[in-house]
Amino acid sequence: MKKIESISYDESLNNFNLSGKIHSSFNRTFNVLTESDHFFTVAVNSVFDGPNMLKIKESNFESLVFERGMMVKQVDEGLVIADKVCLDLSTAAIYQIQPLFFPSKPNRKNTTVFSALEKKLSEQLDTVGFFRKTYQNNLEKEQHDRLLTCKNALNTAVKEENKKLLEKEVIQLIGYGNGLTPSGDDFLTGLLLVANSVNYPFVTLRNSLNGAVSRNLKRTNDISQHQLLHGIEGIALEPVMTFLRELYQEEIDSIQLENSLNQVISIGSSSGSDMLAGILFGLEVTFQKIIDREN
Repeated sequence: MKKIESISYDESLNNFNLSGKIHSSFNRTFNVLTESDHFFTVAVNSVFDGPNMLKIKESNFESLVFERGMMVKQVDEGLVIADKVCLDLSTAAIYQIQPLFFPSKPNRKNTTVFSALEKKLSEQLDTVGFFRKTYQNNLEKEQHDRLLTCKNALNTAVKEENKKLLEKEVIQLIGYGNGLTPSGDDFLTGLLLVANSVNYPFVTLRNSLNGAVSRNLKRTNDISQHQLLHGIEGIALEPVMTFLRELYQEEIDSIQLENSLNQVISIGSSSGSDMLAGILFGLEVTFQKIIDREN
């Protein structure tokens, strides 16, 4: 049996038995659905740390055949895959994802940073998601127009505290767009991370958003569902968390912000940039509500 050393894993994996079956497999990751219906990811060393993730000392899975349906069995300090490969957990470092804390005294000046970031992304990126400039056909333009229309309507729903409109737009976004995690889901994930930060000032809005997403999870695929659930928990891949923590500072460090921004953009084909769209949207509408309340 081939033995592979594990590098690190999320502390939350200690909370349930990891035995189950491979749900889906890709070049650098595979996902396991456990017997207790938990979902976790096994990833190569170059993947960013994230929720429910185990990283192993491999650069890719090309020489390893991990296929959908293969049995995964948890044994003493390890995971056995299809009785062929053992992932050794004995020396793996355990990491804990720290929660996000919304600033107790938001700096109004930071709203200019949010606007500048969105302008920069709009000018520099050309993705298949929210930051799109060119289209191969009319369908692609229609898809992009729908994403932007939903975003604008969601803005109205938040401003007017209109729960019915909020849920309508969440339904329009969930599962919509290109990619393994569709653009609409990535946008909502970014928004959820803001709304579920500790000390978020608008509890009713947060609860309405969480409820709308939770009720409509089945509209998207399993992988995206778990990403959205992590958003409701206020957790995500480490670069996304780092980016938001930086934006929550009273005085933003432009160099650190640029570094974390580029890391987030590198996630997927457009997943990172679509999450950024959701984060910036969430921050802009939240800070505006704070300003309106104080005036």
